Amino acid sequence: TQSRQAVKASVDGGEVVERNALVPPSPPVIPRKLLSDPTYEGVLRHLETGDPSVALLADEGAQFFGGPAMGRENQLKTAAGLSKFWDAAPINRTRAGSEQMTFRNRRMALHLMIQPGVAESVLGDDALLDQGLLCRTLIAHPPSRIGQRLIEVSPEEAERRALAQAELAAFQLRIAALLRIHGPRQDFAPLELNPRVLHLSQDARALLVQFANAIEQQQAAGGNLSHITGFALKAAEQAARVAGVLTALQDHEAESVSLDAMQSSVSMVGWHLTEAQRLLDNGEVSKDMRDAQCLLDWLRLHRSDVPFNRRDLTRNGPSKIRGTDRIKKLLSVLEEHRHVRRSSAAQVNGTRTSEAYELCHV
Repeated sequence: TQSRQAVKASVDGGEVVERNALVPPSPPVIPRKLLSDPTYEGVLRHLETGDPSVALLADEGAQFFGGPAMGRENQLKTAAGLSKFWDAAPINRTRAGSEQMTFRNRRMALHLMIQPGVAESVLGDDALLDQGLLCRTLIAHPPSRIGQRLIEVSPEEAERRALAQAELAAFQLRIAALLRIHGPRQDFAPLELNPRVLHLSQDARALLVQFANAIEQQQAAGGNLSHITGFALKAAEQAARVAGVLTALQDHEAESVSLDAMQSSVSMVGWHLTEAQRLLDNGEVSKDMRDAQCLLDWLRLHRSDVPFNRRDLTRNGPSKIRGTDRIKKLLSVLEEHRHVRRSSAAQVNGTRTSEAYELCHV
């Protein structure tokens, strides 16, 4: 144990002070990098002594959107705070019960997976759209593969799986290696990052400018992106960020972003922008419309060329909507949108009926 050496001296008033006393050691940095359901105050509390580079990741994002962080009283505060992380802006905290602090040079990544019903509610939230948090994300809703995930047993399939496993293992090793690299910190503040500048190559910059101009033109009145300008305005910056990530993934010591990385990034961000356009065009879908679509899909698969009635659908239709009153309501919705029509058929499944329907084929 190192002995504590101090020089004591008298000062006016007879007090005794210590000079050249050893400064107590700084507390260790808490190495936690993953957060799943924090409040905004919880994030700031972590940043007091924790890793300055963290990620908010959750495969059950409804836990976050339905939790205290995004409750009615905290929603705007949380959204605004997370937006500051995206902007890399200093974050000030002034509270009566805690020390006033300013957090600089912190970084946070965000990736949340949520179910379609929750996603519709989130994307339809005017407050989140107006505040700008959603516009700072890359959103996606790829089509479901339920019903197509068949188990195939063959030498060819075994070879494809082995190749996929090898590629996944290589990716995981690369990510683990990057996480073990201690990013540069400020000399005077070990809890502040000191990221180096990653330049754009001349070709990468030219492509990014071309992409930015194309997106700008589509935001004009009547343009394809005129109704989602919040997303479109940040598309070029998103492309630059993604290109930087791809570059670091390949070589964390690279000094510039290559044309190949920018081409991949522009393609990815363009796809996400199309997804945002598609999802926001749809808006929030009511339960009646979702169930009507479910029934329509079932009819196209099982009653494409034969008549049906409410009794048939109550007995044999999709299990989630077999109630008689529910079937009646959904048939009215489909009839109103001209997906089904009354049929002159006198029988359904060999049984006489006074009311029958058939699909409208375009």
